[in-house]
Amino acid sequence: MTHDWILDVLSDLRAYAERNALSELAAGLDETLRLARAELGAAPPVPEQDEPPPRPN
Repeated sequence: MTHDWILDVLSDLRAYAERNALSELAAGLDETLRLARAELGAAPPVPEQDEPPPRPN
């Protein structure tokens, strides 16, 4: 799946929300992650030129 990066971003945002006691935001991001996984699992692959650059560590 070429969209894995977006799941990483959403997971990072959810972790931030949890660490900062933003429980409603964390819950919303849980739902967003669920929807993203469902849609991306059904989405056709995106050509490589549409991929974002690698994230720095």
